[in-house]
Formats: sequence, C-alpha cells, structure tokens
Amino acid sequence: MTMTKLQKQLEPLYENGFDHEMVVVYMALLKLGRATTKDLLLKIKDQLNISYNQIYYILKKLKKKEIIEIQQGLEKKFTPINPSIILERYRQVKLEKLNHLEKILNEDYARTTSHFGLCTIQTNQFHFSSIEMGIKIIEDKFIKDCQKSVIFIATPPFIFKRLKIGIIKAYSRGISIEIQYSNRDFEELSDYIKTISPFIQKCNIQINRRQYRTYEAISINDAYTRVGQMLIDGKILVNYPYFIAKNKNPSIEHGIDLISGFYHAPGIIKQIQKSLHLNPIEQQINFIPPREANLIEFLQNEPLMQRNELCTKLKISGHELKNLITRLVKEGKIERISQPQQKGRPKEFIRLK
Repeated sequence: MTMTKLQKQLEPLYENGFDHEMVVVYMALLKLGRATTKDLLLKIKDQLNISYNQIYYILKKLKKKEIIEIQQGLEKKFTPINPSIILERYRQVKLEKLNHLEKILNEDYARTTSHFGLCTIQTNQFHFSSIEMGIKIIEDKFIKDCQKSVIFIATPPFIFKRLKIGIIKAYSRGISIEIQYSNRDFEELSDYIKTISPFIQKCNIQINRRQYRTYEAISINDAYTRVGQMLIDGKILVNYPYFIAKNKNPSIEHGIDLISGFYHAPGIIKQIQKSLHLNPIEQQINFIPPREANLIEFLQNEPLMQRNELCTKLKISGHELKNLITRLVKEGKIERISQPQQKGRPKEFIRLK
C-alpha cells in the first residue's frame, strides 16, 4: 500500500513504536486538546471502527509511552503531552544510537586505514602515503586541533565533500573559515560555489572570488598539476595536488595525487597570504546557514526573545540552540540579556548586538 503524505510525515512516530491505532488516537487528541473516550470515538469514527474497550487499551499504550496524561474525575479525560517534548526525547535516543554507530564504524575505519602508512611526523615536513590516511589525519588532527582559522585556497569539491563533518564541527567550535578561489581555478565547472554548497551549507563561511587564479601550478611525473592549499591557524600548510579525472557533462571530478605539507610554516603561509592580497577580490560572499539567518531575522522582528520561543520558531532542540547562541555570541552578532523577575530567578533573553 502506498504511504500517504501524512503517513510519511509521521514516520518517526512509527519508528519509535507507534502502531496505526496509536497514531490516529494521538493525532485526534492533539486536535481536541482534552477529551473523554466518547469524544475520541466520535472524532476517529471515520478512521477507526473500535469499541470502548479497544480505545482504553490504545490510551493505556499511549500512557505507557508517557505521551498523554489522565485527569481523574467523574469521567476520565485525556490530554496530550507537548509534541516538542516527545520529539526531543526521540531525537536524543536517535542521536545516541547514531553516536554509538559512529564509534563502531570509526573503529573499523581506523583499523582499515592504519595499514596504508604513516606520515613522517618526526620531521616538520609531512607526506602521506595514501589519500585516505591524509584525509583522516587532516580531519582527526589538524582541523580537530585548530584554534583560530582554516583557509581553503583553490580547493576542489572532493576535499570539501570528504571534510564536511570536520568543517561543521570546527565551525560549531567558533573556528573562522574562509574560501579563496578564482573562476580561473575551476574553468571546467559552470558554478564552483553551487558545486561545493551541499558540503558547506551548515557553516558561516566567508568566500572571496579573486580575479586571477589562486592555485599553484607544478609538474609531477612530467604531468601538469594544480595544487590547492589549506592554511590552519597561520602555521600548518597542507598541499593537495589535483587534476581533472573526468570531464563528461554533467559530472566533473578532480583527482587528488597526494597530500603533503608542513607542520610549522608561518613564513611560507605569510607569502601565500601576501600573494592573495595582491590578487583583487571580484566578489565577496558571506555564506550564512539557514538556521542562523532565520534566528537573526526573528530577532530583527522581535528585539527580545527567550530560548524556548527560538526553539519553537527554529524547530530545533535546546542543545542545538545552545550551540548556535554560543557561536553567535562569540562572533559578536547577538548577546544574552538577564531580566530580574518579581518572583523566581531572572529570565534570560536573546537580542541582536
């Protein structure tokens, strides 16, 4: 049987142990607000043909899942728990399962990639003997240990795709992220920004499109190769030579030859940054994540808002909002305001700075 649009929207409920009868009764209760069994039977008669005993059994299952409350009286009445509380509970359970799965898979991945080889960590210069090992070290060590900034120069989409999670985690810690590129770096791509957007859309990133090419051109094994770069905290330099591996519309891929660089290269990085300053900016884009943009928009319309209001409007959990607020406070875009109350603790509000 084909799943209806409503059933697809309610799929998370089915995933968390609801059966069809429970979903129908709970949805009816949400619409009624508070109801007796008689009220519920009238409300769902077109969807379910059940008896008083059957609906009591369904309500008992809903109560066991702690998503409805019962008011005792001459006639029992039932009220639904706030759906946000229920979904947050399920969200946390799913997150715990994903974290556990991530741990298991990463253990296997670490074992799989360990035999590829090690970088020469004993020296200032490094060279990874496999692309997999290079990507893993960049994400697990360089980006994870980053304190201030990451600058991507002439970086092919492949790198952003592979480092997507690491970049998001760095951004969530307040790390400044920049992208420097030129259309001449990627003439084979009709729209470079559109190509990399799926991998950076959850981060606030400053993107500078320069007039002249930003990649280095070198020869490896007598073949012309471009070299993109990553600058971390103004000290670590990562080089990734790349070439066009496939050029068949609409698919274009950039193959990576190797990954190398220096653990401590402030002098080289200074020269690279100097060359960027001499390369005029043709366009500057501030890539703002949708949730961040929505939060700023809400605060422009309402000068003061509480956390619970923002959670509801943004449709995110309290934990996600906390991280978002912490990041925007650090960036100086918003601030927390504490207002004393006649009774109880002061209330915290959020406003634009």
